[in-house]
Order: sequence, then C-alpha cells, then structure tokens
Amino acid sequence: ALNNMGLDYTIQGEDALALTQFLEALEVADKIGDIGMSININVSIGTLYGKNGDYQTAATFLDIARDLSLESEDNKALPYTFLNMASQYADMGNYERANELIDKSIVFFEKKNIKDWLSHSYEQKGSIALRQKQYKRALKYLLKAEELCDELNFTYGYALVYLALSKWYLGLDNIDKAEYYGLKSLEFGEDLNVENVIKESNSILAQTYHRKGDNTLAYNYQTAYLELYKIGADEKFKKGLGILRSKMEFENQKKQLIVEKNKEITKQKKYIYFTIGALVLLLIFLVSVYRTNKLQKKYTQELQEKQEILL
Repeated sequence: ALNNMGLDYTIQGEDALALTQFLEALEVADKIGDIGMSININVSIGTLYGKNGDYQTAATFLDIARDLSLESEDNKALPYTFLNMASQYADMGNYERANELIDKSIVFFEKKNIKDWLSHSYEQKGSIALRQKQYKRALKYLLKAEELCDELNFTYGYALVYLALSKWYLGLDNIDKAEYYGLKSLEFGEDLNVENVIKESNSILAQTYHRKGDNTLAYNYQTAYLELYKIGADEKFKKGLGILRSKMEFENQKKQLIVEKNKEITKQKKYIYFTIGALVLLLIFLVSVYRTNKLQKKYTQELQEKQEILL
C-alpha cells in the first residue's frame, strides 16, 4: 500500500511525498524479507533522485537493487524493474549496463508476449543507440517498437517512438521527416499530457524549423521549450529541497517513534519489575508460612512428648 501511494505521488510529480512513502515501504519490505518489493522500491527511490539530478545518490539505490536482484532471479517483477533501472543508467551515461538490463527484460517480455513493455524496451534500446550516434542500430529498434505500437494502438508508446524518430531524422538532416515525427510526438504528448515529450518535441521542432529557414516558427517552438524547461528546472529545484526535507522529516518521525516506543517499553518494564517484586515477596511469604507451619508441627510434637513423660 505504501509503495502504491509512492507511485501515485510520483505520477503526480509530488516527489517529496513519494519519497516519504517509499522510505516507509522499504522498511516494511526489508523487515519481512520481501526482496522483490525491496528491489522495486530501491529503483523507485533511485529514479526520484535521478529526476532531481542527483545521479550519485540514484546510483547508490540502483546498486542496492542490482545486488538484491542477484538473490531473486526468479522474481516476476524483475524485468519491469530492470527496464526502469536501465533508463536511469542511460541517463547517467552507462549505456553498456543499460543495454544489459534491457536485454534481460526483452527475453522475458518476448516469452510472455507482453507487447506494450516489449515496445518500450525496443524504444529504450533505440534511444540509447541514438545517443551514441549509432543511427542504423537505433532505427532498427525504433521501427520494431513502432510496429508493436501499431498492433496495440499504444498511444503512449507512439509518443516516445515518434520523439525518438524525430531526433533520428534530425540527426541525419532529413528535415521533412524530422518535422513530421516532431509534430506527431508533440500531438501525442499533449493528448496524454506527458511533460517530457512535449518539452523535447518543442526543442526538436525549433531546431527543425531553424534549419528550414522558418525562424518565426523556430522562435515560437523554442520559446515554448524554454518556458517548459524553466518550469521544470524550478520544480526540480523545489522538489530537490522537498526530497531532502521529507527525508529529514521521515528520520525525525522515526526518532520520535523510537522515543515513544522506548517510553512505552520503560513503562512496561516497570510493571514487569513490580510484578516480579510482588511475586518474590509472595514467594518469601509462602516459604515463611511453610517453615513456620513446619516448625509449629515440630514444637507441637515435642510438647506432646514432654507432656506424656510428665504424666
């Protein structure tokens, strides 16, 4: 439940609230030994830090997830987790590690015929190849992803694939195709309200129209991009502070809970000590009564014997 709340907050862009939920969920998962959930939560936390530009902290949580995954190779959630991890490694420039994880996911998704996630896997591989300027390799995977989107009418997939294809054609200086796919990705991005797709599409279109010599449109798209970039940067800064603050608040809440628990334990100990003390006193009293009764019987018997002698 805590993990799902964290995921909901992440979708809404409430990173600070999401982190608080993930941290609490992680404690529960670790306590009960749920390795699969611990892996997912560590990846989610790493993703949050990655979004806020703290790649070093993101890598720390991803490494924890990776180490845990080695203990749970049969976990069905791992292919999805690997794909999310790959995205973070790609953002950090570790393309080799990212591709390794995507390949593991692809094997699972192909075997289970999970086409939407398979499309996303191919799109990620294509985008990574594009970053490395491996255009032939990039196109192969992007076309595979698009083909799966066609089978499913996968609108979110289209948004990502068309954005990547617009970058691909712009990289090869095919301006008309870059414009076509840039407009398509912007359309899908706006329909689905995917902020990153909208922002990147505006940037691609600004570059495209600049190369076409249409500086008015280039200026309009660049202005839209810069406005979104500024909003994103401001929000990222605020969220970064929020994440730090929420972590501190979470730690303070933990300390307060520990203090309260210790008080309760101390109180319970007092009751226990009182009970033990009362039991000890009762035991002493019973032993004393037993010994007194025993002595009384002894003295009574001796007195009777003396009386008989006197008689």
